[in-house]
Amino acid sequence: EESAGDLELNYWRNLQCGNETEQSKLLKVDLTTPNITNFYPEHNSIIGKTNFNISAHIDEFYQSNSGINKSNVKMKLDGNNVSFVFYQSGDIDADIDHIVSGISEGMHNISINFSDNAGHNNSFSWSFTVNLSLFEIDVIEPNQNFYSDKKVPININLSMEVDKLQIKDN
Repeated sequence: EESAGDLELNYWRNLQCGNETEQSKLLKVDLTTPNITNFYPEHNSIIGKTNFNISAHIDEFYQSNSGINKSNVKMKLDGNNVSFVFYQSGDIDADIDHIVSGISEGMHNISINFSDNAGHNNSFSWSFTVNLSLFEIDVIEPNQNFYSDKKVPININLSMEVDKLQIKDN
């Protein structure tokens, strides 16, 4: 199934007394259902923190489609409706973002139901796991590949206390 996008309709009538002049009408035709792309956390991923954002991009694949109907977007976390921020990407696509704070360890399910302005409805579901024993390291600095000075700033966040942190100079 492909979207037709912008179509031009040309029409006229043949009459006994002569032909009517050709007339033209521009039509916007949307034949496709939007999809979810670029969602976070990824399906079956393991997250080592309890505060993060759940996000997804609702993509009107052909950019001449009708756009996302904001009033029909619903997000659920573990079967419960959650609030989210809706960002319109131009006139067509949309991004949604839900802030998670203090989520419990274990497996969680996300589902999003949405439709476009032409009435095509779709839904998407995925799962992720929160595991707080997962060790994560966030390197804030160094943030460049090359330093001209021998003194390089180091700023690192660890998800848990460690006994030893060693930096090797290669």
